[in-house]
Amino acid sequence: MDEHTLRLLGFDKIRDLVARYSPSELGRERIAGLGPTTDREAIESAQQLVAEMVHALSVDKSPVLNELKDIRPLIRRARAEATLSAENLREISATLHGLKYLRDSLITLASHCPTLAIRSTLVHDFTRLAFDIDARIDNRGKGVDSASRELGRLRHEMEKLDNRVRALIDRLLRKEAI
Repeated sequence: MDEHTLRLLGFDKIRDLVARYSPSELGRERIAGLGPTTDREAIESAQQLVAEMVHALSVDKSPVLNELKDIRPLIRRARAEATLSAENLREISATLHGLKYLRDSLITLASHCPTLAIRSTLVHDFTRLAFDIDARIDNRGKGVDSASRELGRLRHEMEKLDNRVRALIDRLLRKEAI
């Protein structure tokens, strides 16, 4: 279809309206890239997917999406800088767990929504990585000593130096008191 016809039909307005209902930036980007098609098979496939999603929503079994965040900027930063804060790692972990919840919720739809259930094969299970990240951050948001040998060694050295400094200060204070 030409741009004039799309404008007359209000295609951009409809696409923007649909995008507002997307729970994620990734979804909004995907919707923004949608355009009309004349491919009958693609149209029928999309209609089947929408019909199944409407059914899943009507029986209160919609896929779990609320834990999915756009972690692409964090991944790019990790590739460039090789370091992320504990908060960033927790966000990545939460999203990886969210992917597992999404996958599981799609699988549970198999009997009523086979097209949606098949989509579960497109969602990779990264829970092992998520648990690895979780195991290396304590409840205060700090890396645990066992996160790496180097970190454990450095913290042990810092503790030894801290004890030596305290002992030195104590000796100096005792000398002054004399």
